[in-house]
Amino acid sequence: MIKWRLSYDLNIKFSGPVTDHHFSLRCLPVERTGQHVKDIKLTINPDVHMSLNADAFGNQYVWGRISEAHDKFSFHVEAEVDCVDEYLVETKAEHTLGQYKSTTPLTTMSKDMEDFLQNLHLENFSNDLDKVDALNKAVWGHILYTPGSTSVNTSAAEAFAQGKGVCQDYAHVLLALLRRKGYLARYVAGAINGEGESHAWTEVLLGGRWVPLDPTHCRRANEYYIAFAVGRDANEANLSKGVFQGFVTQEQKVIVKMEAY
Repeated sequence: MIKWRLSYDLNIKFSGPVTDHHFSLRCLPVERTGQHVKDIKLTINPDVHMSLNADAFGNQYVWGRISEAHDKFSFHVEAEVDCVDEYLVETKAEHTLGQYKSTTPLTTMSKDMEDFLQNLHLENFSNDLDKVDALNKAVWGHILYTPGSTSVNTSAAEAFAQGKGVCQDYAHVLLALLRRKGYLARYVAGAINGEGESHAWTEVLLGGRWVPLDPTHCRRANEYYIAFAVGRDANEANLSKGVFQGFVTQEQKVIVKMEAY
C-alpha cells in the first residue's frame, strides 16, 4: 500500500467580469477498490454554496452557481488517499453496461485504424489479457507524446492519423480499438504520481474486473494512479465544466500534485 497526499488546483482568469456562473467539478478522488480516501478538503473562490452529486456513470461531482460578477475562479482539493494494486470488481451485469461498447465522436474508428488493428493479428494471442496488453503496447508505439499537438476536441482518428498527442489522445485511440474488438472499455481521468497536469488512461472489463491500461506509459495503471472520474470518453469524464454570462476570454491553469508520505 502507498499513502498519497494529493492536491488539485484549478485557477481560471477571465478577461472581464462574468455573472451567473454555473460550474461542475469532477476533480475529486473517488472511494473504490484499491483506492481509499481518508480525508478530503475543498475550498473555492469566490466562496459559494456547493452541492455534492453523482452523475450517470457514478462519478461524484461538485456543483455550484456564482451569481455575482467576478473575474477569477479557483478550486482547491487536498486529500489523503491509500492505494493498493488491486483490480476493481464490477458488480453490475455486463449486459447493463452496453454504453461502454458504443462509439462516440471522440472514439470513432478510421480506415487506417481498421488496417492497423488487422495487422496486429490479435487472433494469435491465447487470452484476452494478452490481447489488450498488445493493444496497449501498439498504441504506445504508434503515438508520439507531443504537448500542444492536439486539443480537447481532437478525435481518436485525428490523433492516430498524425501520430502525435497527449494522454487523452492515447486513451481515445485505445478505447476505439478495444471497442472495435468487442470489449467493454471506458475512459478514466485522474492523477499520476508527481507534479503536473491531470492524467488519463483506460479500463477494460475482463472476467468481471476492470483492468487499467495506460497507453501513454505502456503499462498497467496501478497504485501510482488515483482515479477521479470515468466515462465513454473525455467529454463524459471532464474534470471541470462551466457556463457563464459575459463576452470574455479565459485562461485556465491546472496543477496536480501527488506525493507519497
